Amino acid sequence: MIRPTDFARALSGYFFEYLPVQKGLSENTIQSYHDSMSVFLSYCESECHLKREKMEIKDLDRKLVEDFLDWLEQEKGNSAATRNQRRIALNTFFKYLQYENPEHVLLCQTVCSIPKKKHEKQTIR
Repeated sequence: MIRPTDFARALSGYFFEYLPVQKGLSENTIQSYHDSMSVFLSYCESECHLKREKMEIKDLDRKLVEDFLDWLEQEKGNSAATRNQRRIALNTFFKYLQYENPEHVLLCQTVCSIPKKKHEKQTIR
């Protein structure tokens, strides 16, 4: 039997309590954050061999997130704007995590300090 990990508990609280209730985000925004987290978890499994059902907060670090963001652009062909959107979703999770699990504040601060990637904004004609 698989016991819930600290990461699984945090992720559930993030999606079921924090985003809809505390932050009052729209369903579309929550779905976007959900998609970002799903892509991140898939990356962790396929590229880092971290099974999502066994992931712990201690498995996460700045390098993992930076490598994921680079992978989005280099391997998946995502634009810098998409990369930045995924970064925002992860930052929101890590900002939540530092309040729910204060022992991980340093981790959260280092991940949230990853800068956004500069990109050209397209003008609408």
